[in-house]
Amino acid sequence: LNQALDQLVDEVADNHLPFLGTEGQRKGLFHKSWHDLGKAMRQPRPCIYPGCVDQSVPRSHTIQKAGPLNFIAERSHVVAPRFGSNSEGYSMVQVGLNDASTFPGFCQKHEAIFHEFETAGEVKTDRGILLQVFRTICSEVAVKQIQKAQIRKYREKHDRLVANKAIEKLKKRLGCDFIKRHGAPGFFSPNLEPEMVYLCPALNVL
Repeated sequence: LNQALDQLVDEVADNHLPFLGTEGQRKGLFHKSWHDLGKAMRQPRPCIYPGCVDQSVPRSHTIQKAGPLNFIAERSHVVAPRFGSNSEGYSMVQVGLNDASTFPGFCQKHEAIFHEFETAGEVKTDRGILLQVFRTICSEVAVKQIQKAQIRKYREKHDRLVANKAIEKLKKRLGCDFIKRHGAPGFFSPNLEPEMVYLCPALNVL
């Protein structure tokens, strides 16, 4: 058993990609992660204003729609980098002004604090400058929070895939006779090698 576990750990350390399925399956997982991230970026979440627990609007602008965005727009659209579903990766695509430079940030009440320079289309006061800096920082914080949650989600999925594949390989290497003699449910968990804990969190469900 220890020999089989050592070999499996070495195999994962050398190249873990085969444990995540075929190349097509890995690409599918990768593109789904980007799809889910984009979806999360359009979903309301708790307002990022300190102390507020209300739900945000789906799209808070990071910079003024009526100001800089409108200035560079053509036919109410700007261009922005987007990750595509094809093999080309990032490409520049047209984005409507309502969606450009947005994030799920503030509730309706706290969206209103930017109303003064949003409608004017330019920042004219010291307070406006401070609010614009505040909004930019909040945008970065919100985006990083969403990205962190998505990374955690897909790291857990990654670990499950690796663990399940590891279990499959371990069963084959040990053979049916070994499992019949020692019993599948309990012979792994009491003496798991410490380095296997990160690799096979699902071993205990055997």
